[in-house]
Amino acid sequence: MMDWRKSSATIPLKKTVLSESLTNHEIMSVICGISCRLSFHEWKNGTAVISECNGTVTLNVTGGNIMGRIKSTKSSKTFYSFQGIPYAAAPVGDLRFKSPQAVESWDGVRSTLEIGNSCLQPYLSKVSGSEDCLFLNVYTPQVLTNTSSNASLAVMVF
Repeated sequence: MMDWRKSSATIPLKKTVLSESLTNHEIMSVICGISCRLSFHEWKNGTAVISECNGTVTLNVTGGNIMGRIKSTKSSKTFYSFQGIPYAAAPVGDLRFKSPQAVESWDGVRSTLEIGNSCLQPYLSKVSGSEDCLFLNVYTPQVLTNTSSNASLAVMVF
């Protein structure tokens, strides 16, 4: 079977669409991007939408929808990574030195692909970090989908 990523064949398109031709790799990238976008619209009640094309997973959580990554361990075991999930409103301005407040809901999909801000830390001669640092990083071997069981998982906090 021929690997489409290594193919140098091109497919000419009508000049009204594009004035140049695309490689098979570029065409597959476009098709994959379209199918990934379409899979998001198949949202089911409170379950995950897993996109194999771009290695992401989208979940519905209390504040809205979040997008994380599908990753693999060195031993090729799949896990899901959600980094920088807000768990409370930023304690800045009028909220400074007050009890934590619920995070406001958001529209659309919030990216949880990167670790959130770290809290203020004193270093030798300067302070680094942010007051807006109330984030969770979640790593899980499974997410709830329409076909998965609702099994409980162990939780480690550190």
